[in-house]
Amino acid sequence: MIDMAQPAPTSAPITAKRIIEIVAKHTEVSVEDMKSPRRYSELVTARHLAAALIRQWRPNLSYPQIGKLFGGRDHSTIIHGQKLIRERIRRNPDLATLAHDAEIDVVYEAYFSKRRMLG
Repeated sequence: MIDMAQPAPTSAPITAKRIIEIVAKHTEVSVEDMKSPRRYSELVTARHLAAALIRQWRPNLSYPQIGKLFGGRDHSTIIHGQKLIRERIRRNPDLATLAHDAEIDVVYEAYFSKRRMLG
């Protein structure tokens, strides 16, 4: 299971925007909806997961900066969402699998982006 409390082991050449796109694909929620004020359950889960992965893979981004990526959400909303998603992943095997699959795609893309940059 992924440990979303830990930063990525290396600075990854993957953008926060790309992480949002990857999570959107896995959760079948649109990027536009993730940035919208809507708050239905599947959308909130996708938003929390994307924010947690961004915090893990782009630790240079502050909570306020991450909040701006999701339609100007307050930093405290991002912090609270991270706590919620970690707990939900721990208790829900289906969500844990979805989170793991999304992170595998993030890792894959970060790794191959880095390799492309190195030549």
